[in-house]
This record gives sequence, structure tokens and C-alpha cells, in this order.
Amino acid sequence: MISESRYDAAAAERGDELLRAGDIEKHPAGGYRCLCKSMPLTRRVQSNGAICIGNQCRVCGRFAVVSKRGVDVAALPEYRSNEAWGVLLSALSGRDYLREREAHSAIWWAEYDAYLKTPAWQNRRRRVLDRANGICEACLEAKATQVHHTTYRHAGNEPLWELRAICGSCHEKLTELDRTREST
Repeated sequence: MISESRYDAAAAERGDELLRAGDIEKHPAGGYRCLCKSMPLTRRVQSNGAICIGNQCRVCGRFAVVSKRGVDVAALPEYRSNEAWGVLLSALSGRDYLREREAHSAIWWAEYDAYLKTPAWQNRRRRVLDRANGICEACLEAKATQVHHTTYRHAGNEPLWELRAICGSCHEKLTELDRTREST
């Protein structure tokens, strides 16, 4: 399940609403872009005090200067910077990243589980248990019944020094420690 603490879930939901409404679209190359469908006339005060008239997108805040004569400038709404657009893009991108990462992780674990059933793994496992003389390398007391990866970097072609013979109890403790470290 995706951790909503990693992105602004409310902003992502607003982004989904805009996607459904057709106000924004997912770009084929990645990311999102606003289609700027609703751009009412606004006034924008420049840093030098000059007033510009232009259309501002209600979604992303994009401002396009236009030349308008005979417009009551004072009656136009004032330009608003749209920081919410950045938050929305960040939330959508963050959620997409987490979804892609979870999918990649699921694929990796499925491949790893298949690897554990191969003769190559069974041979490595047997050699590691033999090296430890059947004793847990973590507590040096219990019978080693499992093999623990110290890293998954070389999984599938791991050198034997990355594997440790351990008992079930120690394996559970190490796995819990690893999960705790990953979540912080």
C-alpha cells in the first residue's frame, strides 16, 4: 500500500479531479501539464508598478499578457500566484513515483522468490549452512536452518560472504530490524 505520508493525498485527489475533467493531462514523456482551458482576464502589477492585463489560468496560474484597450482595469480581479499548482504537481508526481516503485518492488520480489527455488540457490544455501557447521552465525547457539542475505545487491549471483547461516529466531529479529530501518 502506498504511504500517503510521502505525498499530499488531498492535492493528488484534486489533481485526479482535474484529470477527469480534462483540465490537465498526463504528458507522454512523464509529468503533467495544464491545458489552460479557463483563463479569465486579470490584472497584474509588475515590480516597477506597471499594470499588465492578461489571461490567467484558474488551474496552473499561467499568465498570458494581452493588449486590451477600453477595459476597466480597476474592475479586473488581481493576479494570484498559484503555489497550489506546484503542490498539486508534486503530489501527483510523488504518488506516481511511489506507485511505480511499488510495482517494481513487486516484480523484484516475485523474481527473487522464483530464484530461491532454483538449484543455484539451493547449492549456495547448502554451502553456507555447511560453512557454519549448522550453527547460527548470529547467536552461535541455535541450529542454523535459514540463510540470510546481508545485502540484496547481488541477489541471484551473490558471493557466499554476503550470506549468513542463521536460526529462525535470529532471522525474524534481523528482518524486523531491516524493516524498521527502511521505514525511517
